[in-house]
Amino acid sequence: MRLKCHHSWYGVLLSINLRIAEMAAVEDAPPPRLVSGGRYVEMTWSDTRIVKFMKAQTVRLGLPILSRKWDIVDDSYESRTEWGRRKAVLVREMLSSGMKGKDVAAELGVSQAYVSEVKHRKGSH
Repeated sequence: MRLKCHHSWYGVLLSINLRIAEMAAVEDAPPPRLVSGGRYVEMTWSDTRIVKFMKAQTVRLGLPILSRKWDIVDDSYESRTEWGRRKAVLVREMLSSGMKGKDVAAELGVSQAYVSEVKHRKGSH
């Protein structure tokens, strides 16, 4: 989803983006960017978590939509990033409960190398 307007709207778009990212629990949403020599500001939401959140809220609130646009968004789609984050949480939980890495890998259907990577990843403790 992309929104483009006059550069004077930069602060507004930044605030909107920060609020949507917070509500969708996305920590690393990119900020709006200046385009066309700084005359315009463009905000692009491409993170599937944000787009799915925006669609869910639109449906929940009963807002009018362009079906041909929103029907493209698959609510059940899980990106590789989402899959990785979900599996990493499960790996950490299982390891902290005392399971061995080999058993965690077998139960989740991932490699032992992946379990080891998640275990030693910075910020995972």
